[in-house]
Amino acid sequence: MAAPMLRWGCRGRRWAFARVDGGSCHRRGAPTGSTSNQIRGESSVAQQPLHTAQKTRKGEHKWAAVVGLEIHAQISSNSKLFSGSQVRFSAPPNSLVSFFDASLPGTLPNEVGLLEFFQNVIKETRAEPKKVTSWVLNTFLGYLKQQNLAVSESPVTPSALAELLDLLDSRTISSSAAKQVFEELWKREGKTPGQIVSEKQLELMQDQGALEQLCHSVMEAHPQVVMDVKNRNPRAINKLIGLVRKATQSRADPVMIKEILEKKLSL
Repeated sequence: MAAPMLRWGCRGRRWAFARVDGGSCHRRGAPTGSTSNQIRGESSVAQQPLHTAQKTRKGEHKWAAVVGLEIHAQISSNSKLFSGSQVRFSAPPNSLVSFFDASLPGTLPNEVGLLEFFQNVIKETRAEPKKVTSWVLNTFLGYLKQQNLAVSESPVTPSALAELLDLLDSRTISSSAAKQVFEELWKREGKTPGQIVSEKQLELMQDQGALEQLCHSVMEAHPQVVMDVKNRNPRAINKLIGLVRKATQSRADPVMIKEILEKKLSL
């Protein structure tokens, strides 16, 4: 169905304002000539000659300005129009992505084998497609470009990256620890992400009691920061979280640290 168009024509001091909708024409003003027939035959994408029954006066133009209105319609369905991905209007951007969506031009760089690598990671991980896309485009592709390698030459396999993302998704390790694990995987030592995490003791602290005691010690050692938090300084709580993470060598979950600190400070 053609989108409704608003148009106006100018001939000297006479103005015509017309709307074409489904073949009908509604107009206001005092145009001359058969305006209804003229508008039906005009294109909506460019200026068109203005045909009138009168002869054009000297100095007058034979053209009329054409203005198009673009109409967007939201289709009420359980899936996207051109792929099988679900539609959920409250979902974050790029969180509902299918293989077809990822293969559309402009979604992934035109690197040979990159789409297959991405698909294989998606098949083996529980992480959201949005997170997988971020790791493939930023971390994985960044390492490839630094060393001028093709996707087929990567020392990190889709299975290894999928396992790493699962560890991150389950909060077994932190984001900074995940980057350390990826760097170790790139060294081609044949170790799995789980083995690297265990050897380097990169697991997040799971003992909430020990973490609460550590938070208490940090608060006692930094009374001024605690006072700033109570005075509603928005940066102070982040500083406290950073101090606790430093004491745990980044092995504590920042979300859990924040919850403990807020509870202790009655925020």
